[in-house]
Amino acid sequence: MGGVMLAFGAAYAGMRFNSLLNAIVLVFAVVNAPLFAVLMLGAFWKRATGHGAFAGLVAGAAAALLHHGIALPRGEQPGMNGGWIAVLHHPSSELALGLGTAMLALLVCLLVAAAVSLFTKAAQAEELNGLVFSPIVQPPAIGPRWKRPEAVAAAILLAAIAVSLILI
Repeated sequence: MGGVMLAFGAAYAGMRFNSLLNAIVLVFAVVNAPLFAVLMLGAFWKRATGHGAFAGLVAGAAAALLHHGIALPRGEQPGMNGGWIAVLHHPSSELALGLGTAMLALLVCLLVAAAVSLFTKAAQAEELNGLVFSPIVQPPAIGPRWKRPEAVAAAILLAAIAVSLILI
C-alpha cells in the first residue's frame, strides 16, 4: 500500500514538470550523483570512512536541492522546473539545469566526504583487503607492452576520440 501511495505521489509530482525527462534528471542529480561520488571515493581511496560517506551523501543531496531552488532556465516560470527559492542563476535549458545540479552535487559530495573522512578514524588496512583498489597487490606484468590491458584501453580511447572527431 505504501508503494502504491508513493507511486501516486511520484506521478502527481511528475505531471508538474514540463517533461518526464526533467523529473528523472532531477531525481538522478539529487540521488545518483552523490551516491556515485561516494562509491568511487570509497572504492579508490582507502582513507574514506562511513561517517564521511554519509555526510557527503547528505551534503550532496542538499547542494543539489539548493541549486535547483535558486536556478531557473530561461523562459520558465518558478516552480517545479527550478527557482522555487529565489532566481539567482539562468541556465540555458532545463537539461543544462539538471546537469549543472548533478555536477554540483557530485563535487560537494566528494569534498565533504573527503574532509569528514580525514577527521574520523580510518579502518585498518587488513579490513580493507579486497574492498579497496589501492591495497590490492598487482601481479607483475608479463608479455609485451602492447598486449597489456592498459595499452589496449589507451588504443580504444584514442580510436573513440578519432571517430568522434571525424563524425563531428
